[in-house]
Amino acid sequence: MEDLRTIYRQLLRSDGIDQPQRLLPGLEENYVQIEDRGPAQHVDFLYKLSKELRFFYPDLSAAGDWSILFKQFENPTAPGLISDEEIEKYIETSTRVEPALALLLVFLKLLEHVKESLNKVTPRHLEFYFQDILGFKLQPGKEDKVHVLFELIKNATPQLISAGTLLNAGKTGDGRELNYKTTSDIVVNQARVAAIRSLFVEKFIDETTQLWSAGYDPAQMPETILPFGGPQSKLPSLSRSMQYAVTGVAISSSLLELSGGERRVLITITSEAFVNPAPLLVDLRTYVRIEMTGEKGWIEPLVKNATIERSGPGGKIGLIKINLLLTEALPAISGHNEQIHKGGLANGIPAFRMTAIPETGIPGFFQDFHIADAHINVEVKGLKKLVIQNEEGVQAPNKPFNLFSSAPGNGDHLYIGSEECFHKNLKELTLNIQWKNPPADFKKYYAGYRVPDTFSHADFRASLDILLDGSWEGHPLKNPPFYLFDAQHKDYPLRLTVGANEIKKANNYLDLQRAPGLGDLSSGFEPGVNRGFIRLTLAGPELENFSAFGHSNYASALALASLDMVRFPNAPIEFPLPPYTPQVKEISLDYKADDTIFPGSFDQLYHQMPFGTRQLKDKGSSLFPEFDNTGYLYIGVTDLLPEQQVSLLFALAEKSSVEFEGYESDFSVPLISWSYLAGDTWVDLRQDQVPIDTTSEFQQSGIIAMATGSDANLSHLSMPTGMIWLQARLEQGLNRVLPLAAVHAQAMEAILDIPPGQTAADFADHLATGLLPGQVKKNLQIAPFLKSIAQPYASFGGVQPETTDHFITRLSERLRHRKRGVHAWDFERLGLEAFPSITKIKCLAGNEMSTPGTARVIAIPQINPDQSLAKRLQPKASSFFRDQVAQYLNGRSSFFTTVTVSNPDYEEVLADFKVKFKTGFDPVFYLEKLNEEIVKFISPWVFNEKTALHFDSEIYRSEVMYYIEKLPYVDYIADFMLFHLSTHGVIGKDVIGKMKIGKTFIVHKPLVPNIGGMRIGENFIVGIDWEVITPSLETAILVSVPQHTIKTVDDQRICSGISGLGIGSMTIGFDFIVSKS
Repeated sequence: MEDLRTIYRQLLRSDGIDQPQRLLPGLEENYVQIEDRGPAQHVDFLYKLSKELRFFYPDLSAAGDWSILFKQFENPTAPGLISDEEIEKYIETSTRVEPALALLLVFLKLLEHVKESLNKVTPRHLEFYFQDILGFKLQPGKEDKVHVLFELIKNATPQLISAGTLLNAGKTGDGRELNYKTTSDIVVNQARVAAIRSLFVEKFIDETTQLWSAGYDPAQMPETILPFGGPQSKLPSLSRSMQYAVTGVAISSSLLELSGGERRVLITITSEAFVNPAPLLVDLRTYVRIEMTGEKGWIEPLVKNATIERSGPGGKIGLIKINLLLTEALPAISGHNEQIHKGGLANGIPAFRMTAIPETGIPGFFQDFHIADAHINVEVKGLKKLVIQNEEGVQAPNKPFNLFSSAPGNGDHLYIGSEECFHKNLKELTLNIQWKNPPADFKKYYAGYRVPDTFSHADFRASLDILLDGSWEGHPLKNPPFYLFDAQHKDYPLRLTVGANEIKKANNYLDLQRAPGLGDLSSGFEPGVNRGFIRLTLAGPELENFSAFGHSNYASALALASLDMVRFPNAPIEFPLPPYTPQVKEISLDYKADDTIFPGSFDQLYHQMPFGTRQLKDKGSSLFPEFDNTGYLYIGVTDLLPEQQVSLLFALAEKSSVEFEGYESDFSVPLISWSYLAGDTWVDLRQDQVPIDTTSEFQQSGIIAMATGSDANLSHLSMPTGMIWLQARLEQGLNRVLPLAAVHAQAMEAILDIPPGQTAADFADHLATGLLPGQVKKNLQIAPFLKSIAQPYASFGGVQPETTDHFITRLSERLRHRKRGVHAWDFERLGLEAFPSITKIKCLAGNEMSTPGTARVIAIPQINPDQSLAKRLQPKASSFFRDQVAQYLNGRSSFFTTVTVSNPDYEEVLADFKVKFKTGFDPVFYLEKLNEEIVKFISPWVFNEKTALHFDSEIYRSEVMYYIEKLPYVDYIADFMLFHLSTHGVIGKDVIGKMKIGKTFIVHKPLVPNIGGMRIGENFIVGIDWEVITPSLETAILVSVPQHTIKTVDDQRICSGISGLGIGSMTIGFDFIVSKS
């Protein structure tokens, strides 16, 4: 049993097989050489034979031998002949040769032709056996295809390009015309891709959600993008390819116009009934950000509290209550301005918005909260932005002014206007007036006017009316008149409050409705103004000899006093003081107003979307926008008419593979749905509106042709305007979707055209290499409407006619596995044959002894030289490609066998050391060059396709050090450590508690005081300095990291020289060899 386990472990350590290893040595053309001698060897043989061919005299005595024939070839300085090279040179260059020898040499030259035919008996026999006896034929070639793009001239109308249209791509190396013909009809129009957006929905186990967005200009795309985005939360901020997407809810209402004073706002959002009881007393301040529109941008008010409370039967109604305070120091809340606020809301109307704090995420209960209505209460104290108009005209409210006039009389008016206050449905109104230097005692002040003994401040009264529907009549706010002066406080301040019932009574017992858009009231009250003012009217006193403030009585009172002074010269006479003209030192309004807002009402509720806003028109909308799918791709197309079809080429990075942390299980077949934007509503495309889709759900490059409905338009709030937007929704299969390189409009597929009388074999050289980008440039038919034809990518799908070597390889394998997978050997050869793009394959017949019937195939694709170094170091096949391989192999295996195909596990090797360069070598340049040299040493197959890649490789620390030290620009290295990093972390048994900083792990500078804020792999490395590194898994390959940790040695550091001798200081492979056994 132990022997079986040993055998099994050896099988797991198998290095697999790559494409060049498939042809067995015994099947190679030159493996069997029936005649492998050249002319020089023949001469040597004949020379030795000639010594045995002797002449004899009649008496049988020796008379010599035939060796004299080869006298020219004898070595004069040593026994035997001259060297083979010299013999060959003699045969090729000598012109004077003895006839007998000349005949012999001519024969040897002619024998070379026979030898060539004689030595081809192996391929001739294999060809005879495979083709004539077994009846197999060489496989014919397959035409390659290209994606071509058409562009119309400016202002051209849509044009039809029919299937079969020939496009010229130049000539082959042997002068044949290379033409490609279109495979289907296409109507070329002016549409082009103008914008690309991506949105990813990252969900967490606590039911919170984070949204990530990215926007791209198609003309300046990165190398590749994630079409539907990907999780970003676990990535370092500098490594993220997307940014937080902000979503929320917004309310646009004139009720929120709050220009000054101390302002309090209570917003209550009521939900429809929850299925279960609503969340209870959740403090929302940790989840949301509250903002309101100001003149210069968004303003953040003080959030006194923000909670969710329960209400209604069973507590199934949720109430979100947000209590806001805006102090007098905060700017005015004014109308939304798209140029300033960029909120996508109604212009000119103040707005409130509540958005999720991106770092915290959107809590799950927000998605269950569906809006029934929203109620806004505003309370303002000290509103001073007023329009003041007395009998003398419009006054400046921020300076003292006469209440009515300089000589007020009963019936005089003071108009107080405010567009902010009086367009609202007021629930309470308070008029505040501070007087400038009022008399301390009105009775004493007016004693000279001979007023009654009962005269006091209470005799000065006024009435208050509100302007409604352009009329003052019938709209009194205070009737009977009220006191102008309040004796309970010093300086008699006026604080007049009008309650809700009084306001309702003034409006004919109807609730006062809002009337936004009153316009500019700064010119004061004038006929034709319908609303926006209240009126203060002086209503007393009206006595027998005294009216208003006595301005009309002053002259008569002064005359009477003068007459009394004449009549009663010895009596004390009290002369009247000048009448008091009431002046306002400060005036302000306090008010309360509220209203209820429903989706679709005059006020507007919005969803704050990742790329704009969307107006809510129906009750029951979720509190925050709902995104139920994994990811979204948005494509903005310009110059496209509704119902017009556009063909889009999606260039995907087919030699890439992306697997996201946390989504390892999402390898389902991608499910993608398409829709277009009509207004702000996404309308699903019917199947007949997507007649072409060759992308296999974004798993390979291809063309998707789509036609929108008649309701598609260019005006949107939720997305940028001026474009027709297409949306792709990814429901599942995130890890199978390939990165996107570009999206092109007006795309068509064309296939190589083979003229009559020719075959694919005539284009064998072309099919072997394919068509490079940019070769298809013109149309063979005259098409004056076309501005250009482009072929941005190389051709694909072409297969050259089978070569003899490949034919022999295929048939030799075919005769062994019989197109059935039984052993690992079978699966490896079947996979390499069916998929030439696989450069190496390894089959594990069951990862564990306890799982019989399973076969895991590790496939390594060809390296894409156009990819970054990090991706070339770890070539991975896409999920779609692995599916194709698995499907093919499972179709050729037993019913009881399951074949899975996966990428290898790449385990990185990281060198961390200090280096001293020799004098004269630029450290900046050679640090980069040294890193490149180390990468080439550890992973040479990345830079040379002829270098084999191995699963069972070993990397010795001493070999790496020796290689570095022998570089011509390296003086010496110090503190060298070699780390082994796998997909599961750093390899090693030691735990961090047993390690030492500077020994077994490194804390990178600059040092952060709190190590708890660091990230392993970014701020420091945890691991063991290995002497020998081997793969930890049978599916693993050792590769270099793209960037090693290399620092230069300080100038003060001195190399200590040899610190020791012995095996610990020797280099494996140079000083001694360790046998693999």
